[in-house]
Amino acid sequence: MVEAIDDDKLRALGDDPVALYARRLIEQLSGEVKRQAQKNAALSLEVARLKRWRFGQSSESLDSHQGELFDAKTQALLQQEEQAEDRAADDGKRPANPSFQ
Repeated sequence: MVEAIDDDKLRALGDDPVALYARRLIEQLSGEVKRQAQKNAALSLEVARLKRWRFGQSSESLDSHQGELFDAKTQALLQQEEQAEDRAADDGKRPANPSFQ
């Protein structure tokens, strides 16, 4: 809406105080609109950068130490599972305890 007002129309208003005030106000508001548009563009770029940083493909990758942690934990779980299977197999081979019969 501010862009629709051209300089010729403003000059045609003359030099009375109301016209001068209107010109200054329009110039001030035009400058503010431009600054806000620049700030909006800068913030949009910053949001896009932060989204790429937070949700991008590289944020899902594992570093070398994380892989070692998973390997150690998996190995420990496998050992526990084998021990549990061995105990279950040993329990199945033992004769029943006569005191429980």
